[in-house]
Amino acid sequence: MKKMTMLAVLLTGVTLLSVGCGTNTKETGEGVSNGTTPAPSQGSQPKQEVRAVQIEVKLYIPNADATGVTEEKTKIAEEPLDAKKAQALFDLLKKKGAVPEPVLVKGAVVEGGELKIDFNSAVTNLQGAATETLFVEAVNRTMFANLPKVNKIQYTIEGKAEKALTSLSIADGFNRTDYK
Repeated sequence: MKKMTMLAVLLTGVTLLSVGCGTNTKETGEGVSNGTTPAPSQGSQPKQEVRAVQIEVKLYIPNADATGVTEEKTKIAEEPLDAKKAQALFDLLKKKGAVPEPVLVKGAVVEGGELKIDFNSAVTNLQGAATETLFVEAVNRTMFANLPKVNKIQYTIEGKAEKALTSLSIADGFNRTDYK
């Protein structure tokens, strides 16, 4: 009897999943959609899938002996806005291990040639001067290499200007000329 009840529950679950009960949300290019699609007009053609244009980017990843960073090339979807591209680059650095797991970018803005990156407070807990230096080196070199209109990078932490991460000064920001 228990087996029959379990089988009935399982079959009901599979059926509901296959017919799609509830509302489906999906991300669109202009925001979030609730999953409803208007009925196609008569004579309309099915939409073609649009593939994002891929561009090559340079990432700077700490080397094996943690004495510097090495360049690595990869491809990402082209982003028309530098702030979104900066976020995508940061996410790649994180996947490659150049950014400690708890460190997050809360926001990125590009104005007048300056990239402002707002980190969460975990960035103030980097362990050791070498880790902190390699983090800054990886982030700044990656951003400058891929964002040609950016000439200065300014860090904020939880939306506030700070003097230092843990020991490294960030008060004056970082200039492109320092990363040639």
